[in-house]
Amino acid sequence: MLNEKKNKRKTAKKNTRNTILYKTKELFIHHGILNTSSRMIARECGIANGTLFAHFENVDHLIREILMEMTGSFFTELKSIETSELTAYLREYLNFVAKNEDFYSMIAVEYPLYSEDIQRIILAVEVIVRDGVFSRLKTTTFDFSPTEIINVFFSQLEYYLRHKKKFAESGSVIKHKSQTIIKTTLAVAGEYPWQPNH
Repeated sequence: MLNEKKNKRKTAKKNTRNTILYKTKELFIHHGILNTSSRMIARECGIANGTLFAHFENVDHLIREILMEMTGSFFTELKSIETSELTAYLREYLNFVAKNEDFYSMIAVEYPLYSEDIQRIILAVEVIVRDGVFSRLKTTTFDFSPTEIINVFFSQLEYYLRHKKKFAESGSVIKHKSQTIIKTTLAVAGEYPWQPNH
């Protein structure tokens, strides 16, 4: 009987924590991380502010938890890309970003305003992608360094995510612009003839 009560409490606590994570991520997407308060989170989850802080030390801890969870699934997915071809790797990466595009679009807009700790978590993902691209570039000689090629890729991605509403009023800016991003990156790498859009 005592174990059963403990298990129910443990399950309820876990469910509350998962609800907080899920609903907070949704609030972040709609309002931004910087504009989401602990009161908003508690109200959305139907809990008291104190309950929120019983699960998470503070809002920064909650932000870190959400980013680490997303980063973990991101790492898993990126590690599973088994192609040695640069184009396929970039396409797979963009497909993953498109699945969480609203979240990454919000991060692209707010990133300069985050604490160094939060920025480091976000940059950890970029490092994994850079390593993946480097491994696909190291066997070929290009006019530009792999670092410059990767910077072209990420600069475009950030630009389109930051200006999502301008380039895709509805739907996915990544799905709309992925070919442009890949073609421009490959043009810099010398794998694709440069043809600017008219």
